[in-house]
Amino acid sequence: MSQSPITTEQLAALIAGELSEPEAAALRLSIQHDADAADRFVQLEQLARFLSEERDAQAPADAMRRAHKAFAASRPGLIETVRNGVRRIVAALEFDSRMPSAALGLRGSAQAAQLTFSCEDAEIDLEIVAEGAEGWRLRGQIDTGLEDSVAIDLVRTEDETTVAHTTARTDGEFILDTPAGSFSLRIRIGKTLIDAGPIVIP
Repeated sequence: MSQSPITTEQLAALIAGELSEPEAAALRLSIQHDADAADRFVQLEQLARFLSEERDAQAPADAMRRAHKAFAASRPGLIETVRNGVRRIVAALEFDSRMPSAALGLRGSAQAAQLTFSCEDAEIDLEIVAEGAEGWRLRGQIDTGLEDSVAIDLVRTEDETTVAHTTARTDGEFILDTPAGSFSLRIRIGKTLIDAGPIVIP
């Protein structure tokens, strides 16, 4: 009988010390015979060690990229439709540092969180940070592999109101100031519209 694949959630639980001793021992034995799981385990351990040693630091971009790729398998792909000649895509949430599955020390705080959305056309990395007494700042990086300009709207989920608008710089970076609430990013690249959300702030 073939053994079920080792999930990233299991690896995160092992690193976080959430498994019983028998469960941890059995999982460690399984990891020794699974090269892919062993590689993911090492990557997640390194990231957990960084964050435990540097509690006030944000993880470096390459570490966050490795982490969200490790979690990507637990999220669906994209949904695509065409309306009025506009190709519309829903980007999948791949990583949220506040999620329980980010149990290895990656959890975000009330003051900061990191998210990643992805689809075939783009990869979007976001950082939510407190800005002032009641405001929040959404720092982002979007990678499209294209030279087209990227227009970005932050839309309130409950009433579809646009609360902030910007255009990404040529390197894909952007900043949006926002109140607390639930939002989606509407990203327009030529005739493609990408929805990334929900983004809950804080």
